[in-house]
Parts: sequence; structure tokens; C-alpha cells
Amino acid sequence: MLMLLACTAPTPDSAPLPTAPLGQGFTVETQENLPEALVPEERWYPAPLSPTACPEPIYEPQPGNLPSPPILAEPSSEVLGSEPFPRYLHLGMGSSESLIVLWATDEATKASEVELSLEDGSQFVISGSSFTLVDDPLLRRVHEVRVCGLPGGTKLKYRAGGAGTWSDQVEVKMPGEELVAVAVGDTRGDPTTWGMILGAAEALDPDLILFTGDMVPIGRELDDWWQWLQAGEGILDHRILLSTHGNHEGLAQAYFGLLGLPGNEQWFSLDFPAAHLSFFNDSGLSTEVDDQVSWLTQDLADARAPWKITIHHQPAFSSSQVHAVSATVRYQFVPVMEAGGVKLDLAGHNHHYERMLPLHDGLFTLGGTIYVVTAGGGAPLYPNLGDQPTSAAVAVAEHYTVLRISPSQIRGQAIDLAGNILDQFELQQ
Repeated sequence: MLMLLACTAPTPDSAPLPTAPLGQGFTVETQENLPEALVPEERWYPAPLSPTACPEPIYEPQPGNLPSPPILAEPSSEVLGSEPFPRYLHLGMGSSESLIVLWATDEATKASEVELSLEDGSQFVISGSSFTLVDDPLLRRVHEVRVCGLPGGTKLKYRAGGAGTWSDQVEVKMPGEELVAVAVGDTRGDPTTWGMILGAAEALDPDLILFTGDMVPIGRELDDWWQWLQAGEGILDHRILLSTHGNHEGLAQAYFGLLGLPGNEQWFSLDFPAAHLSFFNDSGLSTEVDDQVSWLTQDLADARAPWKITIHHQPAFSSSQVHAVSATVRYQFVPVMEAGGVKLDLAGHNHHYERMLPLHDGLFTLGGTIYVVTAGGGAPLYPNLGDQPTSAAVAVAEHYTVLRISPSQIRGQAIDLAGNILDQFELQQ
């Protein structure tokens, strides 16, 4: 193992509680026409939440996620099959205020509902839709429910199912003012290590799991997907998973059917108070690169969060001699990222951990972009590393990367499965 360590980052002070201007999420009660001494102080109360089904329709996923014409998924009904109990329960996000709940049952079950219980005691039942996947040896039906109207910091309990058959109740918190994210990639063919990483990450109470691609060896093989989801049972039901597409997913139907992501699920962004996260697909069709570059240029220009972070699969900079760095990312995406103010870039593909010095146009530059490869999720490691003068830290180990993101700083740590800190770094505004 080759390893370089950055200096230890200090622990940040607790961030002050956020406040909201009048009329944004709060109500005010006052009394008019009373003597000044009798007018009570203004009292502020959180506005009651009313979660609803998200307005966008749910379609049957297709390879490439480009159905022509689009086919609507089966709406929820009271039909139950022989194995209606929800399995492989996991979460995604459609936006910073919407939650996507997915699970599987036997093929005949068409009940697709989520029951929400909020802190104020109110309850809501949200209906979704379901679909089947081609070439599935388990003949499972996938259920998807999208819930909108959940502001950052909302705590809720939910259970999935319907028609009298429900999962256990699970508690979830929507990401709030600050983020704790665990980044990992390239579990490919090793669900056991993936499960171990999730178990270790659970103790960190993360808001998000950020996956840098290559979940399975071959995207069209459903057996591998079910094993991958099974390894996350009991954790992914309350930890929100956001992923970028890897080359091993191959634009397969299962990728688009089993993950809950925004928009076309290939390039999209989510805006949180502390960070704007932009995901793009560098492993897809070359004809899509121009569209993505144009999208990313505008996306970063519109972002207003203190930090801009990009997540994709193939790195622009790496010491690995197994895979060359991606010329597409290096020469088409990197100029857009750096011009758009991205300070942290996360990639996978090369099976080790590596952090570059801050770079601009490939050269060490104070205040430049930090490029991180985090791809130690279980795929065979790549120990043959070349000389890379811009590398600040590198380790050949199965690992995950923890990011603690506040509006003023990002603190990162790469941690192996034994709990050893391989590297740590800090970015300040």
C-alpha cells in the first residue's frame, strides 16, 4: 500500500440555527388596534406540512432511459400476490424536498403506497406506481412512490406497501443546513464489502450515500442487482442514495428502474443550503456529451450554494496505470467545472483512493479544484500506480470517503474497513 496523509483537520464549531424571513415557512400571529403595551410579542410557528405525490408521472424504465413512446407504470391498486411484503426497501431523491421510496414484491402485487407519519402527529398516504423488469430471474415487481413537500430537516416515519400489507415503520430525516455524506464507488461483484461499508457508514449518521458508479459487474444481470440491494437492507431504507452512472451499468433498464434519481437520471443536480451537487454520465453515449456540457455550464452558473461539487464515474486525474484518465472528462468537462466554481470533484473507476492537489487546468493552483477518486467499494484493487506529481494522497485499499459539509467548510476523510484514516483534508470558504 502506498499512502500519503494530509494534516489533520480541526473540528468545526457548531453552526448557528437557521432563521427564516417573514412569510417563508413560518406564520406570525399579531393583534391589531390594541394599546401598544397590550400587543403581545410576535410568535413564530412552523407552517404545517402537507406532503403530496410528486406531479411528474412514473414511467416504465427502458434501456437508455429513453422510452419511445413513454409507457406509464401501473398505478397502485389493492391487488396482492403471494409475496406482497416489501423487500429491498431503499430511498432516493427527486429534489432537495422530495423523497423517492422503492421496494420489490412478487410480480402479482400491485399495491404501491407509502404511509407517512410526521412529528406533529399528522399522517398521509401517498400512492405510486409499479413495473416489472425484463429478464428478472426472481420475477419481482418494483414499486416506486415519490413524495414532494418535505423541506430540509423534516423528520418523518414511513412504511411501504399497501392494501393491509406494510413494511416495518422506518424513521428518516431530510438533509438540512449541513450535510454528512459518505462517498463510495465500484462495489462491482462484491456485495459483502458493500454491506460492510454501509454498516461502518451507519455509525456516522449520514444524510446521503454518494455512489461514484459501477455497482454491479453487468448492468443487465438482475441477480447482481438483487444481491447489491440485499446487502443494503436495513440501511438503505433510511439512508438516501444518490448515484452516478458507471461504465458497467451500461445504460441498463435495471439502473433506471431500481434507483430513485431526478430528471433523466443521467445528468441532474440537487441544491442544498450548503452545497450544490451536480451529477453527470461520462460513461454513456458520446453523442450526449455536448448536451451534458451545455447543461452543466448553465447548471453551475445558476447554482447559489456556497459549495459546488461534481460527481461522475471516470476521473480526469489519476495515478492508475490500469485505466487512462478520461479525455472526455479532462478536456470537455473539467474546463466547465473549473470555470463554474467547482471546488470538489468525486469520481470512481480506478480502484483505489486518491486526492489531487488543488488544480486549475492541470496545474497546482491555490484555491483550485480538489479531485478525489474514491473507488474502493469491493471491486479488485489496482495497486499498479504511476508517478503523478499532482497527487496529494493515494492508498490502495477498500474504503469509503466521509464528507462533512457546512456553508463555510468541507472536511473529508478516507477510511478503510478497519477504521484507519487513510487521508484527511479540509476546504475553507
